[in-house]
Amino acid sequence: MLLQVDQLTAVQRAVRDQFTRGGSVTAVAVVVGGVVGVIALTYFLARRQQRNDRSVRRFDPKQLFDTLLRKLYLSAEQRRWLEGVARRARLEHPAVLVLSERLFDRYTAEWGSQGSRTPGPDGPHDTTAAQIRSLLFPKT
Repeated sequence: MLLQVDQLTAVQRAVRDQFTRGGSVTAVAVVVGGVVGVIALTYFLARRQQRNDRSVRRFDPKQLFDTLLRKLYLSAEQRRWLEGVARRARLEHPAVLVLSERLFDRYTAEWGSQGSRTPGPDGPHDTTAAQIRSLLFPKT
């Protein structure tokens, strides 16, 4: 609903007069700068949120397992042996092998009961489950 000119308050008349006269270059620059600032802030926050969402979705159990194997003091042969056990057991989260002593024993026993000498694809390994177990879960 449009207001009659005589019904305007003093503030409304001042705003109307400012728009009628036009603004100074400084006023225009401040308004444009404010709009650009709001757009930049919105863009920055959106990118930050996307980065956070992406890191949550990238969880990869295999990658966690590989990272744990690299950080533990295991030889390359021992890492391959554990990777073979995890692959043969078809573990969805293979990191449980190096985090839980009970699960390590369970899956290596299942592997041993299958009559297989080595879980790895590279042929016989002389590293035993007991050696790896003592490295992963030392007795205190």
